[in-house]
Amino acid sequence: MPSSSVVPRSHQVLAALFARCDLARSGSVPAEDFHRALVGAPRSDGRASGRVTNTIGRLREGLEREAGGYDALRAADARWYAAHKEGGYPTGTLPAKLFINGLLSLATLCRVTLSDADLNALVDAFEPPATTPRGPGRGTEQGPLFSFDEFTLAVRGPPMGPERVRLVRSAYAALKEDANKKQVKPEHLAARYDASRHIGVHEGVLTEEDVALAFLAPWRDDPAHLDDEVTLREFADRYEWISPLFETDEYFEDMMVAAWRLK
Repeated sequence: MPSSSVVPRSHQVLAALFARCDLARSGSVPAEDFHRALVGAPRSDGRASGRVTNTIGRLREGLEREAGGYDALRAADARWYAAHKEGGYPTGTLPAKLFINGLLSLATLCRVTLSDADLNALVDAFEPPATTPRGPGRGTEQGPLFSFDEFTLAVRGPPMGPERVRLVRSAYAALKEDANKKQVKPEHLAARYDASRHIGVHEGVLTEEDVALAFLAPWRDDPAHLDDEVTLREFADRYEWISPLFETDEYFEDMMVAAWRLK
């Protein structure tokens, strides 16, 4: 049952199911793929199975509704990357068992239940290419490898288009003006950013303080970096993670104009 006392209408339920299956956020899904995603049907043509599509869609939905947005996915990806680096595994990969431990923690945050069949489908779908060097014992003693890099990109969604990139550049230009054309620092972000425009605040999931702290997390978490320059590349990377929360360019533009007080 929904957490709200208001029961959603049938068209709202269908719209939510459609959004769950539209992984590319293109606004259209082939009828066959939509059906396969709903029933979890397998595929024989090399494309992602319905179960994989459905699982990724549910995780996205949970990230947006329960886990405060894509920062939770970003944090999980950082932990997978640290384990990958420590273990010396091939680029972007981990033994599936290590990945699944982190995935289950992420799913708990998202309030999504993943079955053994869901996990097996993901491991099969995101197996690295056969040409990936595995090194001594990789993929044998520790089980099959899993491409967490590709999985993260699939859940996060498509990268920003040119119109969204333009808006991010405009926001950074405004910050540059605030800094008198010198280095942009975290303090400039904090002074200009209006957290009240965040989707999580609008939906009552997060407070403005939660949003502000989350946005500044890359610099706030290490006091030694509070005086570091915030580069355009770093600023744009934050929005590569935030952008998927906004279904249309118009919605994204409204948010950017309000959040950064753009003219």
